[in-house]
Amino acid sequence: MLANLTEALGTLVGHASRLLWRVLSRVAGFLLLALAINAGALLWVGAQSWIALGAPLVIAALSLPAYLVVGWRTGIGAAIDEVWRTLGAPLREEVASRVVGQLQQRSAAPAQKLAAMADTVAEVRARLAGQRWWLRKTVELLLARVPWAQAIDLPALQQRLAGAADPGALQRIVREQLDRVELPSPLAWVPWALVSLHLAAMSVCVWAAGR
Repeated sequence: MLANLTEALGTLVGHASRLLWRVLSRVAGFLLLALAINAGALLWVGAQSWIALGAPLVIAALSLPAYLVVGWRTGIGAAIDEVWRTLGAPLREEVASRVVGQLQQRSAAPAQKLAAMADTVAEVRARLAGQRWWLRKTVELLLARVPWAQAIDLPALQQRLAGAADPGALQRIVREQLDRVELPSPLAWVPWALVSLHLAAMSVCVWAAGR
């Protein structure tokens, strides 16, 4: 199991430049969008009245760090999506194998055995100790984002686990459930909200200058 995960990690190391590009391209893209909106609004307002440039200049100054943060967060999310595409299958296999190992070591009821997932993720994190810092950070962000515990926190699944004694059957059940896990995209609305708010604010400044 671990060999597949190690091989996938090696693949990611070879694609480091692609992960970096996903981050930097989004940062640059958002900054260019901010500059384009700001330049258009400032040129329009300045052509109407230089006195009216105060508010647009403040908005332009505030927008740049906001776009930088959103671009960075969006880029990190894109890099994590790439990691999930590369690591998803071997990581789910590794997690399923270790969850089964943890479950077999515990005699508690299935509902109490869910703590095995936290132990499992901690074990997988420990395996990253010898990897490059950027790879550790990216995979740790991935491990933190995937709702591992919620994936097996289902009464029907717990009943199936309780009724299966064979390790192979246990692992198959857990793996089938983990295969249904989708990587969530938190705050996907933030870039749209930022651009909409920015455009609205600059539109008001343009309208006020044209009156």
